[in-house]
Amino acid sequence: MDIGGTFTEFVLEAGGVRHTHKRLTTPDAPERAVIEEQRWTQSTHKISRRD
Repeated sequence: MDIGGTFTEFVLEAGGVRHTHKRLTTPDAPERAVIEEQRWTQSTHKISRRD
């Protein structure tokens, strides 16, 4: 993960597959973008927290 001024980039590896995505940074609460992205990635790619 790279939290930048404009975008926050994410990389998640699960089941031998690497998923990448870029989301607008939320400067007032950077952790919000991280949590939202984790939920989005898990939902979109059908990844459970156990993967």
